[in-house]
Amino acid sequence: MKTRISLTALLVVALMTVVGCQETEKTEDGQDMQVIESTPVDLEKAALQKKIDIRFENPKAHFELGQLYRYDAVFEKAFQEYQVTLQLQPGHKGAQAAMIKSNFEVGNNEKAKILADIYINQSKSSAKSSLLLGNALQKEGLDDYALICYENALMLAPNSAALHRQMAYYYKRKGDMTRTQEYFKRSFQLNPYNSEVAGELGKLGIAVEIPRERNSTKDKYEKVLEEGNK
Repeated sequence: MKTRISLTALLVVALMTVVGCQETEKTEDGQDMQVIESTPVDLEKAALQKKIDIRFENPKAHFELGQLYRYDAVFEKAFQEYQVTLQLQPGHKGAQAAMIKSNFEVGNNEKAKILADIYINQSKSSAKSSLLLGNALQKEGLDDYALICYENALMLAPNSAALHRQMAYYYKRKGDMTRTQEYFKRSFQLNPYNSEVAGELGKLGIAVEIPRERNSTKDKYEKVLEEGNK
């Protein structure tokens, strides 16, 4: 009998452990009602939904909500939120990249490739647009598509130190140190005041010297990159 009681007690403890964040409340008729506490993701979803309820025309909130649904693998709702985002802000690069990656994730490979072609073609006439899309695609792990965008951007702005630096970091991530060095060197030639690039070249064994006199001219694509990394 003692053994049976001990086993029962262990089962109760195990059940309580599994339930974890569940509580009970009383209904109006006095019956126990199990309540499951919200997870941080659930709370974030609720906060975003509240923002949308207050102002539906909020592409940022729709996009972030779509990302949370995707995190939970609720792809139907994720796609809905991305589509609303793009209806409200057709040029939203994060949503475009997420649409491509999500279609790959659910096995819609042909649709993903078609979307990639559409979005890349829409952006290729603008260095800024191509850079932002490339940055968003790289965040999604779509490196091959990101490279196309970066190359398109460089064709339109070949004298941008920031774009050459971005290409250098792309190839550094891929492990291609020859091209990494090539793009860092070109970036430094275009802007010899960038201590970050000078430091990267130093790591590669290439000693460079930053001029004492500072040039106040700033590559306009620096700000674009900052915007894309937010």
